[in-house]
Amino acid sequence: SYKRNFILRSGRVQRPENDYDTVSEGQAYAMLFSVFMNDKKTFDQIYRWTEEHLSRNKRNGDLLLAWCWKNGNVEDWMPASDADCDYAFALLLASYKWREKAYSEKALRVINDIMKFETVCRNGNRLFLLPGMWGDEENEFEAEVCVDILIFYDKNDKVQIYKSINSRNTDISHPPGRVY
Repeated sequence: SYKRNFILRSGRVQRPENDYDTVSEGQAYAMLFSVFMNDKKTFDQIYRWTEEHLSRNKRNGDLLLAWCWKNGNVEDWMPASDADCDYAFALLLASYKWREKAYSEKALRVINDIMKFETVCRNGNRLFLLPGMWGDEENEFEAEVCVDILIFYDKNDKVQIYKSINSRNTDISHPPGRVY
């Protein structure tokens, strides 16, 4: 099974095909799967490991996740917006499923950092989601968006989740279609 082959007891999700490294996207996916399977114990193990090993909070002051961990250390501190969105989404779903407010509070803080560090305004104040914390601010800007979901809180603190269209310059100020 997925859990037996990829998730260690510590909560680390390993990629055997990549020298047993760990990436933030794998951690976030496993958290989502744990919620879908109603496996809170595994969710908490994965969440704890992710926070202890991939959190950029102490190093960078934000709540985004370092992209890659290998051989006992973070190999790449750069975040990836698709993983950060999935991470926040998993926390929101966990909060709803297990009625734990701390998960949704953390998710909202992660979403705020996604909006602060992984988006850019262009083309008449349109907001674009970056693949991570990179992009050329001074020259013509082109965002490669490779995320499955976009998560927002509306003015009434209700969660709005939108499906991305996986294309260049995806405008998230006018999301393409409501999912939830």
